[in-house]
Amino acid sequence: MGRATWPARDPGAMPRGLAFFKARYQRLSRPDRGRGGVGSADVSGWVIGVMVELPGEPAPIRHYYAVGFEDRAKSEWMALDAGQLAGRIASSPYKGQEPVQMLSALTPARMKSLGLKPGEVRALGVNWPRRWMEPTSSPQ
Repeated sequence: MGRATWPARDPGAMPRGLAFFKARYQRLSRPDRGRGGVGSADVSGWVIGVMVELPGEPAPIRHYYAVGFEDRAKSEWMALDAGQLAGRIASSPYKGQEPVQMLSALTPARMKSLGLKPGEVRALGVNWPRRWMEPTSSPQ
């Protein structure tokens, strides 16, 4: 009996199992598959959480901000700047939560209904901002 060999195929091809996972990853990581099913063209603002260390508190407290910029990175920086007015920004993750974290995208209709103008940064407080979240978002 001869030695069994793999079926002839392209040497650069992926094994079948990896091809499945790569295709699934590409579907999930597409920019139009953001949190809450909001397409990237439909985003006009973001809800950002910022961990702030307050004097007298044993742990950092998450403050929430609604930011009316389309660019996510710019929105995170604007929320960080607003968070510095409340106290010192946490320098490292605490209990699995990043110091600055995007929580939800805001559609133009959602921004209009809640009165957030483009370019505005609004402090939402320390309680979970459920009114500001898209219906499919949930706390982490």
